[in-house]
Amino acid sequence: MHTMIKNVGLALAMAVMGAVSTLASQAQPSASEAWIAAPAAGAITAVGYVAIDNPTMYEIYVVSVSSELAGSVEIAQGTPEAPTVVKELAVASFGGVALKPGGMFLRLSGLKKPLAAGDQVPLVLTTDGGVAMKVTAEVRRP
Repeated sequence: MHTMIKNVGLALAMAVMGAVSTLASQAQPSASEAWIAAPAAGAITAVGYVAIDNPTMYEIYVVSVSSELAGSVEIAQGTPEAPTVVKELAVASFGGVALKPGGMFLRLSGLKKPLAAGDQVPLVLTTDGGVAMKVTAEVRRP
């Protein structure tokens, strides 16, 4: 009887370890295909775009975006000339969202240096759960 209880305990421990291992190796939300439209000479704002992939079983919310090259980065909709700030961007479970021209976009304000085509701009998109998605956006002519 003692051996049977020991074997059941060992099997249970192995099952729990396997479940933890599976959760740890599960894909995380990610950002890709980021780019920034080259701003006019002397401009202190720029508009950027990015794709967000959520392979998890839970809806996520992107609540902030930052860059070391901008004073602030906001998620916006409308037009770059008259943007409406979006407080959080929902990304459905097992889904994705693409910010692209004519739709939602990133508004980089207070640029710390002039941006030119070919420059690389690091961005960090953070979810309400604290997941930080790092991506590098290339500056290009639209």
